[in-house]
Amino acid sequence: SYDVIIIGGGHAGTEAATASARTGARTLLLTQKTSTLGELSCNPSIGGIGKGHLVREIDALQGVMGEVADASGIHFRMLNRRKGPAVRGPRGQMDRDLYKMNMQAVLLGDSENGLEKYENLDVLEASAEDLLLEEGEGIESLAPFADPLQNDAASTTSSSGEEQRVQTAKSLSSTAANASHRRARIRGVLAIDPSTGSRLEIESSAVVLTTGTFLRGVLMIGRERYSGGRHLRDSEEVEPPSIGLALTLERFGFPLGRLKTGTPARLDGRTIDWDGCKIQPSERPAQPFSHVRQSRGEEPPMAAVGRLIDCYQTATNEATHKLVTDYAHLLP
Repeated sequence: SYDVIIIGGGHAGTEAATASARTGARTLLLTQKTSTLGELSCNPSIGGIGKGHLVREIDALQGVMGEVADASGIHFRMLNRRKGPAVRGPRGQMDRDLYKMNMQAVLLGDSENGLEKYENLDVLEASAEDLLLEEGEGIESLAPFADPLQNDAASTTSSSGEEQRVQTAKSLSSTAANASHRRARIRGVLAIDPSTGSRLEIESSAVVLTTGTFLRGVLMIGRERYSGGRHLRDSEEVEPPSIGLALTLERFGFPLGRLKTGTPARLDGRTIDWDGCKIQPSERPAQPFSHVRQSRGEEPPMAAVGRLIDCYQTATNEATHKLVTDYAHLLP
């Protein structure tokens, strides 16, 4: 048994797991594949406008992303530098292999370099199928739910369909819904061992869901649409979505939806006319994400040893705009 179980090993999952472990709680990070911990699935950049602030704030709370990004970055720039400090955004382009390797070293340890695994944190390769719950009369949730029916601000909309959706979501998460549908308390997670297919019941009094795109996930490529969490890199293999968790949340009246990642297409560098692009070198000195490294006046490691790369800019034009509008009807 564990004090806290984290489901999902992406950005949010690794930060939630390490944050829990730092408090002294016995923590389990549950992930489908330990080999994909720290995988930059959608985009090899960290930070940017708005997001750079989040990385710095996570670092201020002793999070791991900033240090790992510094160790893996191969191009650094401060966006919006001509504007005020409040809207400037640090951004780094990552070496995807380095980022994954460095994040796994933080979580799992690296015996070759004398790194021990993260204290109070275990990592288990298994698929989280469902939540284990204590249910019945007299069992109340450990934390109170806010009642959105007491606040009508969210229902202000010009679309009748959107207004109906908002009202439905509010009613499902109301105090009345909590009382009638959510008489349950977490007691753990039901997981499936991928090597044997056996069921594992892992007990815990707290479970954090950081499933990202995997919660009843759908993959869309052009007109193709099929169930999945994500494609493995350089492979046709698809990691399965988390269906059981979604059904349990739905059974308890939680409104479910999806956020589109909009993963950019991968371009073959051999097909690009680099001479027609505008070169964008990394800034020097490169500003790190880590506050500790910055306070010491240190650059990120790859910058310090001169192993940064150049990026290249291009722009759309009337021809590319026409392509977008001509084929917009094919979007999923």
